[in-house]
Parts: sequence; structure tokens; C-alpha cells
Amino acid sequence: MIPSALQPQMLLGSPRNLYQHLHSLIKNDPSIENLTSINSCLLTQIDKEAVPPSIFKIWLFLVYPHCSHLVSDALRHTSGGVRKAGVAVARARFFCGPDWKENGWDLLGGAKGIKDILDTLPLTEARLLLKAISRHVGSAANKQLAMECIDELIDLIEKADAWTTRPLKDQATFLYGYCTRERLATFLSSSTWSRGARFVLDRASLFHSSILRDIAVGTLQVPLDVRRGVLSSCSRSLLYSGEPYSSTTDDQSASVLPPGLAFGLDLLMTMSREPKLQNEPQVYCWIELIVGLAIRKRTPPQSFSLILHTALSLCRSPEFQIWLTKSLVKDIVALWSAARFGGIGTFSQAGLASKVVKRRCSRYLPEYCSSLEQILIQDVLQKKIEELPTNPKSSSFLQHLVTFVTIVKGEGRFEFLKILCQHSPTLTFDITSFPRSEKEEELIPIWSSNLLEALPLQSSKLLFDRLLYGCDGDFILDTDSLSWANQCNLWASWEAASDKRHEGFPVTRKGEPLML
Repeated sequence: MIPSALQPQMLLGSPRNLYQHLHSLIKNDPSIENLTSINSCLLTQIDKEAVPPSIFKIWLFLVYPHCSHLVSDALRHTSGGVRKAGVAVARARFFCGPDWKENGWDLLGGAKGIKDILDTLPLTEARLLLKAISRHVGSAANKQLAMECIDELIDLIEKADAWTTRPLKDQATFLYGYCTRERLATFLSSSTWSRGARFVLDRASLFHSSILRDIAVGTLQVPLDVRRGVLSSCSRSLLYSGEPYSSTTDDQSASVLPPGLAFGLDLLMTMSREPKLQNEPQVYCWIELIVGLAIRKRTPPQSFSLILHTALSLCRSPEFQIWLTKSLVKDIVALWSAARFGGIGTFSQAGLASKVVKRRCSRYLPEYCSSLEQILIQDVLQKKIEELPTNPKSSSFLQHLVTFVTIVKGEGRFEFLKILCQHSPTLTFDITSFPRSEKEEELIPIWSSNLLEALPLQSSKLLFDRLLYGCDGDFILDTDSLSWANQCNLWASWEAASDKRHEGFPVTRKGEPLML
């Protein structure tokens, strides 16, 4: 006989009213006998389809603190709705918090009890329960003990007799990401890159960054496709994890680096030695992450220089196409501009320097100004730059030169041009000398209008005055790169920016005399 308080009409109200009604029943008599009786009545009516299974979820959330064994019973019930209610309570209340093992694992009977429950569930629900169990492994007070529990469950699943029980290995593959270090290493060593391996790495990155770092730098041997998968899918956990890391670099500058940057430096060196890892977009992504992290962590200048030098050495590998070197060279020019002049110019590339400026990390860059200038001179300008043709007289030379100069903030462009012309092995002349050197006249007879317009007015006037040396008047011969109209516009800009008057008349911004 079903009590009147548990008749269908009392259970089919709104969820709020149902909650209050069931809560009052528990409060009136919280004895195990009474709660077990109510549970049986509810299950009987659900089995007879007198009430929907959805009410059982509300009941189970209310009763589990008093009778936790009812959750285990619900997971074994024949009704799918009741089983799903059991999974929901297990996920939200059992397997979370520091008492993950005591409040969840042990209450379901340990590895053996959980395996027995899994054997009775449909595959979809079995996977849901496994996800519920593993969802908050990291919250356990003793993570190592929790991982050993997962190991024990995996053992039972692997050793199950395929002739007498349903195999669950495919549904449980992702659990390897939560197991102990030794088992994870064994799994990855014998795996191929697949959807399952990717799921394992997604979870392993939360607990086992030390193993993944060893795989990335080649200390732990795994198949090449798995190693590439680690590099492509686990970059942030590898760099940002605070787990200790022992660098393989002997340089003293590496000894002061935090674990993530010490790993990043080793990874760049490893990629330099192993061409099979040199995937261009992936390498540049790693360089962005490592250098950006070094700036945010305010790495000592000497260590920062070591990281940039290593990155440039990697990018000059013959395995790479020209574009990668272009990107990193432009980034270093832009970083130098931000460090010395407080910003960058018309730099449209969405690369490292742009991200550093947007994230307001550029306030740390002045600390690296001297290091960046040294790298700019020694590792960039004094080496061959693929964007600058070896023949300065070619039509594209000045176009590429303008591209490089405009990376720098306006006020620093002349300074950068001066450094470039002094230290580039293609040029090696001083643009401040007066008159111009023979080498400058030979290599760059005329500075283009695009370059002069990109420079500050005072600097462009200086370069133009040097072009006028030995000429009569204020103009040079009309050329393709610096036409008569270009020269008139330049003169108008210089005169408009000065306090002088032209033949007694003020000058407008267009360079036209104002008739008073």
C-alpha cells in the first residue's frame, strides 16, 4: 500500500513544490528505514510508469547525505531515468572535493564495485559515469592516491575477459590522462596519434606536464606522431605549469628561468637539432608564446637575449621558408621600437609584438632595450635579411626598406634607418655624414619619396639636403622614385611645419601661399 504522501497526485506538482514536499518527509523522519521505504515506493511507481523518472533526481539529491547507498542502487536500476539520476548525483556530490576517494570511490565499492556497475550499464551511460568519476580527480586531497585508484580501475577493464564481459576499453581510454605517471608513459609509448590519444593528452596536461615536457624535448621516447601531437595540443600547459623542470642547457642564464621558460628554451634548442619537428606555423606559435611569457615574467635581460638568440638561430634553419624569418625579424624590430620609443608604427602583422603591445606588456620592454638593440644589430642587421635584396639598386629594394622602417614608431624611424645602414652588410654607410659617401651615392643615388614621407620632417629634410649637395637650387632632377610633384609636397610639409614665411606670406598645410 502506497502512503498518501507518496501518491502520484502529491508528486506531480512543480519541481519547487516537489522539493519542499520530499524535504519535509525526510525532515519528519530521517531514519534509514523510513528513507529506504520512501525510496522503494518511488521506484515502484516509476517502474509502473505512474510518475516520471525525473522526480527521482530531486529525491536522490535530498536523500544521499542520509543514505548514500541509494545512489549505488540507483546506478544498477532498470530504469534509464533512475540511472541517470544516480550519475548526476555521483558527478555533483560524490566525486568532487578533497574527500574524492572517501565520499565517492569507496562508497561505490572501489574499483571492483565501479567495474561491476559499469558492466550493467549501457555504453553511453558507462561513459557518463566514467566522466563523472574522473571530472574532479584534481580536487582530491591526495592526488597520487586518486591516480592509483584510476590505475586499479583501468587494470580491471584491461584484464576483463572479452568472452564473458563486454569490453569497455574504448569508453575508458580517456582515463589514462588521470592515471599515474608510469602508466601514462607506458600508454603513450605504445600509442599512435588518434582521437583517443588527443583526449588523453587533453586530460594529462592538467596533471602530468612533467611527462609531456620530457616527451616534447625527446627525453621520453614516444612515436613521432604522438610527440607532434603533444607539441600541437599541449603548448599552454607545458609553458605555464609550475611543476619543477630540470633544464638540459648548461648556460648560466637558463638557471634563473622559471620552469616553463626553462622548458621553452630547451624546446627551441631541440627543434634546432631535429628538423622533423620544424613545422613552420607551429614553431612560430611556440616562439610567440615563449618570448611573450619571458616578457610578462620580466626575465633577466641576459636570459631574454639567450631566448631570442636561440629563436633566431632556429628560424634561420635551412628547413624553413623565407616568410618565417621575415616574421620574426619584423617582430624584433617592432619590440625594439616599443622598448626604445614606447610604441610601434604601421605594423599590420598580427604577430608577437602586436600582442605584447595590446596586452600592455610593453611597459616591461624598456628593461630589455639594450638587449634588443644588441640582438637587432648582431643577429638581425649584420646577417642577411631575405626581404632586402642583395642588390640595393633593384626596384624593390627601397620598397622593402620602407616596409622595415615603418615598423618603427614615427619618432624613431630615422634612428632605425641609421642603424640599419651602418650595420647591414649590404649597405655599411653613415646617413648623417655630409656630404654623402661614395658608397651611398653608388648604392642609393636617390632616396625615394615613400621613404622620405615616412620619416619625421626634420629627418627627411636632412636626407633631402644631402641629396642637394652640389646641385643648384632647391630641387633635384625629376626621377621615378622622387618626382617634381613629390619634391613640391615635401617642401610644402617642411615649410608648413616651420615658423618661417615664404616671401612674406604664411604657408598653408598644402604648401600654397595664403593671399591676405
